[in-house]
Amino acid sequence: MDRWALVTGAAGGIGAAMARILAKDGINLFLVDLSEKTLNDTKKSILDQYPDIQIYVCCKDLCREESANELFQAVKKKEINLEILINNAGFGTLGFFSDTEWKREKGMIRLHIETVTHLTKLFLPEMLSKGAGKIMNVASVAGFLPSPLMAVYNASK
Repeated sequence: MDRWALVTGAAGGIGAAMARILAKDGINLFLVDLSEKTLNDTKKSILDQYPDIQIYVCCKDLCREESANELFQAVKKKEINLEILINNAGFGTLGFFSDTEWKREKGMIRLHIETVTHLTKLFLPEMLSKGAGKIMNVASVAGFLPSPLMAVYNASK
């Protein structure tokens, strides 16, 4: 049986590292990130080391309201039996709260809270019906620290 994991924020950092760990264990990957070039570079790098796994990449802005539904449909269209969901994507904005841009902060809140929650709601029922599956929501220690220059990031993590 093919094992599959979906990793958001997979083009670099923690997401790419998690993808490599999963690939080492023979788990196929559905990788999601905003940067198509970096995402494809990550895919190539993983396949160079673990050529026996399958990797699909999906370039998607998870700050958009409809992104969770679109991503869920993309996974279903590929007939992937998802076993692991890693909600890792995230970003921050630096600056005084009074000076930072609302549109960017609104996207950050949507990504860190709404999209994570929505993806979990979409994928969890099938995992529960099978009695198997894992979901990891990657947070940040920043969520426990005061940081006047990253107020929305800290609050949303």
